[in-house]
Amino acid sequence: MLTTAQMATIDARHEDTLLHWLWSDWTATGPCLLCRVLTLFQGADTYLRNTPWRPDMATILRQHGRADFNPVPSQEAILGLLSAWPHAGKVLTADRTFDDLTASEPPADATDRFRSMRSALIQFRTALDHDLRTLELRNWLKVIGWGTVLQQAEERDQAAHALIEGRAFLPAEGGIAEVPPDRPDYAKT
Repeated sequence: MLTTAQMATIDARHEDTLLHWLWSDWTATGPCLLCRVLTLFQGADTYLRNTPWRPDMATILRQHGRADFNPVPSQEAILGLLSAWPHAGKVLTADRTFDDLTASEPPADATDRFRSMRSALIQFRTALDHDLRTLELRNWLKVIGWGTVLQQAEERDQAAHALIEGRAFLPAEGGIAEVPPDRPDYAKT
């Protein structure tokens, strides 16, 4: 993985260059579907962590993008998510390892701790098949585009691997971009 200084140098050198983007959280209409699903999962996590204080579930999930979906997940779908929490928590763990990897100063062990988002999502979805309480959640995930969520997770995983291998960098504007082929020798790994 390139150092922060090497990434900054590549970014500055190619400031006016059209970059080949490997991953971006944003689409023309806002956050990508994967990011919106992860934000909803984070809201469920916030709710579960604060349950002893009885926060209003509707308020917390609204703040975490529940209304950003078409259709909006029903209360039964949300309860299905909460009942499958041990598996959904693994999805958030994979998300945190990606966040660590893409931090401005990543932890020294970030490359070793990275976990595939696509694998975590597949394990999550497989676990839903074994729990009748998650039927409404399964149906909702299918309707919003579960295949798209998995495709975006795969793209993000591939971009993370390119970053780990030193073939990609983190531009100042966010996302992950491929290192241009004319990178200087000092940036080669």
